[in-house]
Amino acid sequence: MTAVVSVAPLQEVVRRVLPEGSTVSVLIPPGSSPHTYAPLPSDAARLSRADLVVTVGMGLEGASEPALHRMPAGKRVEFASVIDPAFTAGHDHADPAGHDHTICAHATDPHLWLDAGAMAELARAIGAHLAERGDASAPRRADAVITDIRAADARAKAALVPVRGGRLITQHDAWRRFAARYGLEILGSVLPVGSGEPTPGDMQRAIDAVNHARAQSGAPIAIMTEPQLNPRPAERIASELGLPMGVLDPLGSGDWFSLLEHNTRVMLDALAAPEPPR
Repeated sequence: MTAVVSVAPLQEVVRRVLPEGSTVSVLIPPGSSPHTYAPLPSDAARLSRADLVVTVGMGLEGASEPALHRMPAGKRVEFASVIDPAFTAGHDHADPAGHDHTICAHATDPHLWLDAGAMAELARAIGAHLAERGDASAPRRADAVITDIRAADARAKAALVPVRGGRLITQHDAWRRFAARYGLEILGSVLPVGSGEPTPGDMQRAIDAVNHARAQSGAPIAIMTEPQLNPRPAERIASELGLPMGVLDPLGSGDWFSLLEHNTRVMLDALAAPEPPR
């Protein structure tokens, strides 16, 4: 079986649910913004040949959406459409079936994979999608993946206990789901959208958010950059305010489990670090 996922964080989880010997490629290449990447003719050909296309939705794929929406409904799974509405509707709820749901921290935030509970829902949905098309073993493979996701989630929660309540300025507004799941707080972002450069007003709002937070409590504060974006604006704020820094990666290279481990370690190291002298 051949599959295409729109962004790298979905690749490994999808691969594990598919039958043995399947291949999964990524539409939007590393280093490119999902919000602005426009598919090439070769991408369109790859999509047309795929047996399964997995996208995120909620506007994340931006310029790629016209090509993705041309895919037949029977071979496309959209992350935002198959998970429980609690992840996209901005409310908490109890689930009698025991599914792993959290409060949606930001109803318009499309970075669904940064919530481990949502990733478990995606694995379950892909298993069900394949089962409907004759793959009776797919739900069993999905259950195995969900077990692995929950174990990785538990490790992240345990690791971040020492910095619960820690506060973050992120490079762009992608981390509210992650923060809500692990007991952290997002004070603001340097860049309100997923591309471009911050304005002086954006920079000042981030600085004001840190100064206000410092006046309220003594919980640690750190500022985060991302490898896909220009780090210099965040570095200037960190230098001016004396904030520790870390480099979070919202996309990674295809292995969601390694991505969660990396971002957990970055959060822990930055929030546990003493603030540098100002």
